[in-house]
Amino acid sequence: MGTRPRVHPPAAARRRTRGVERGAATLELVVIFPVVLLITFGVIEAALWYHARNVALAAAEEGVRVATGDGGSLDAGIGEARDFALRAGADDILSAVTVDSAGDDTEVSITVSGHSLSLFPGWSGHEVSQTASGPVERFTMPD
Repeated sequence: MGTRPRVHPPAAARRRTRGVERGAATLELVVIFPVVLLITFGVIEAALWYHARNVALAAAEEGVRVATGDGGSLDAGIGEARDFALRAGADDILSAVTVDSAGDDTEVSITVSGHSLSLFPGWSGHEVSQTASGPVERFTMPD
């Protein structure tokens, strides 16, 4: 059996096919990279917002726990919510923290608001507001 000699295409044809592909990887990188970067920053921004939301909710719940406890007051609950937010890193995670309250002798509600941390300079982040409420613990006499 004889072996068939290998036939190579002419040099001009080889150059033509290589020239079509030239720079395609760079072009793909230029188009795809900003999209990937934007998606990555979006995921991180969403995670920061979610974490700030959890910190605000935990601070509001802690304030309600203190305010509704035996001998607790609404002012003590507000102070505890503010202190909890600061201990949890409010300056970094949740900025411009405000604590509002509402309640009467039977139920207390505390709202913690602020802005989440942002990756983009000059932008204060997303608005975060979480509310927790609970019944006031008190002793009652049986009827």
